[in-house]
Amino acid sequence: MTKLAFGALAIASMLVLSALPAVAAQPSISFGIQFGNPPPTGAPLYLDNSNNQNSCISTKSIFRRLSHQGYSNLDMTDHSDQGLVIDARFNHHWYELIVDDCNGDIIDRTRISHN
Repeated sequence: MTKLAFGALAIASMLVLSALPAVAAQPSISFGIQFGNPPPTGAPLYLDNSNNQNSCISTKSIFRRLSHQGYSNLDMTDHSDQGLVIDARFNHHWYELIVDDCNGDIIDRTRISHN
């Protein structure tokens, strides 16, 4: 009877040990609810995936967007801390635009004289 009990114990322990990696590999799913401001992630959110590094839209796309808004003769004159500085014509007047260099939004528009 001792041999039978020992054999049964050995088989049972082998079954338990062989099942352990399968239990550890099971996926886990969790849900949560958060109120208030989310914690900072360290990475800003951007509009699209055209640039793999930071997912901002390209300068070419910004120019295309401004063109669709009615601006013409676009000329980037500077790149400041606020964004791209662009001289552009709109309805027979010239403007200096400051445009967000990531999403293409116009931050500031000042009418200028153009030579």
